[in-house]
Amino acid sequence: MDAFELSAYHLNFSMLKILPGVDNVRHYVYLSPAFCLLSSKIIPQLIARHIHLDQFFKLEKPDVWAKKLTEFKRLYRLMIEDAVNKSKLENNPEIDYLAQIAIIKYLIANIRSQFENFANQIKNIIRKYQSTRSQEISDSAKTKETLSSVLQNSDAVLRDVGNELFQILADVSQNELRTIREANFGAHKLLPDDILENPVFHTKDPFHDSFLIDAYDVIFGRRLEDPDRYDNLVALLTSLFRKLNRQVPEINPIEGDSDKSPTDEGIDSPPEEFDPGHFIKKIDNINRLLNWDQTKEDLKRLKKQKVPKQELLAQKQ
Repeated sequence: MDAFELSAYHLNFSMLKILPGVDNVRHYVYLSPAFCLLSSKIIPQLIARHIHLDQFFKLEKPDVWAKKLTEFKRLYRLMIEDAVNKSKLENNPEIDYLAQIAIIKYLIANIRSQFENFANQIKNIIRKYQSTRSQEISDSAKTKETLSSVLQNSDAVLRDVGNELFQILADVSQNELRTIREANFGAHKLLPDDILENPVFHTKDPFHDSFLIDAYDVIFGRRLEDPDRYDNLVALLTSLFRKLNRQVPEINPIEGDSDKSPTDEGIDSPPEEFDPGHFIKKIDNINRLLNWDQTKEDLKRLKKQKVPKQELLAQKQ
């Protein structure tokens, strides 16, 4: 794969070294009560800011809101630092993983629970406007339409709120916690920087068409025979990456191995150590391999730089 300058996406995550709780199934994590209490105050404010119904749901003053966000970041950092210290004492980075997943799970559940409270309040307001007097019908209809649109677009609101809240966590993790984790576990033990930015966390159905279009500008086929069905596309990409892995020796043969044919094994029988999934998950790889216009521009640039023909051949392949 080196000939194509591709990189792999690795997610080193496991719970093999942590014993489950009393039910022998789940892991039990004690989160900071102060963090949980503040989260329950911040999330309703985030929801109110995204549904834009200021006449019904009061927004806090900017200075008060800024102080709460600062305190939220501080409590999150302290909680993760405590998990990292426990991981270091027991020489087990999985404790840190467990703490991160517990926080993610708690916040997702809290966002959905708080939004449900908002939804119930909105429904009560709509019922109130339905019993309005005749001279107020026009304004009432507009208000009910605005309120109803929030309920109809609940998944989009949940995504926006979740994305904003998790971006706060991501900023703290990357700017304040990454160095601590690297010093204790090494860079290879860290979760990817973009894991907290994954919009899949904040949708009830990651395969729903509206979510896929909004988050990724893509839509998949549904029938088994559809070539753009998700499973079919993954199978196609897997086959492509395995083929590329076999072709690399043809482009850059290793001295002493010239008698070995890279096509001795079929596409479906790659070397055991090669996992195409790591390359498929890296978005930049797909753009590099399938973006024909970009490849043309790269070839022009390489020709101007007068690079060796072998490198140009690798680019064309």
